[in-house]
Amino acid sequence: MITRKEYQNSQKRNSIDDDFIKRDEPVEQPSLKRIRPEEKKGKAHAMTTEQKTKRLGRRLNWAIAFLILAIIVVYLILIYVNP
Repeated sequence: MITRKEYQNSQKRNSIDDDFIKRDEPVEQPSLKRIRPEEKKGKAHAMTTEQKTKRLGRRLNWAIAFLILAIIVVYLILIYVNP
């Protein structure tokens, strides 16, 4: 049976070994080039304000059309269901 102190000492030794292993790993060299936030995301996902406006306009048009259709359906139900 291992005592608590022996276990803690073995854990300390393991962590020291891990620190040495991490120290020996190569480190990425920082680049001197400044990167804009848009470039970090990737150029494929970057949208201009004009594209965002068009997309929002399309979504609003669909929402308005759905609401008009729902209002018509409610009026039809009220007209024909009311005895």
